[in-house]
Amino acid sequence: MFCLDLRCNERIESATNLAGRNALDENRQLLERMARFATEALGLDLGPKE
Repeated sequence: MFCLDLRCNERIESATNLAGRNALDENRQLLERMARFATEALGLDLGPKE
């Protein structure tokens, strides 16, 4: 996971379980939002490396 040192994964999993949602789906959505931010706001190219 991208932020193990901050225990984000545990917090996300706990919150999604308490809400009755799927933690894997929530993690996927979070990563998609982070990638969109990195691309749009920071101008980073996240495409595959050649």
